[in-house]
Amino acid sequence: METFNKVDNRTWENPYKVKEDIQEWVIDVAEEIATKIESEAWEMLSEIVDSSEYVIYNYQAKRVSEVYEIDPFSKSEFTGENYTSFNEIAYEVLRDMLTEYIGKNYPNIEL
Repeated sequence: METFNKVDNRTWENPYKVKEDIQEWVIDVAEEIATKIESEAWEMLSEIVDSSEYVIYNYQAKRVSEVYEIDPFSKSEFTGENYTSFNEIAYEVLRDMLTEYIGKNYPNIEL
């Protein structure tokens, strides 16, 4: 499986650049997932999001939370529980963005 992490000279201080990088990441991942059969698509989406630099590295996960203005003391819309980490927030943001993007652009894939 191709890796979708792009740790490079990215400017983590610029929230617009962070959002732009995440959107590019979503498109790249969605295109890869679209090549899979439906039964594999959700599993692949979860694995890729879980191993993303935006999720596994604390600084990046915190920046995702900040640029998408998610309070770390709020409740997850997915689980209804309080968030336990920035990593959990980043996972949920990316998963939701990917699911929405795939749903709009690849209607033949059901997640």
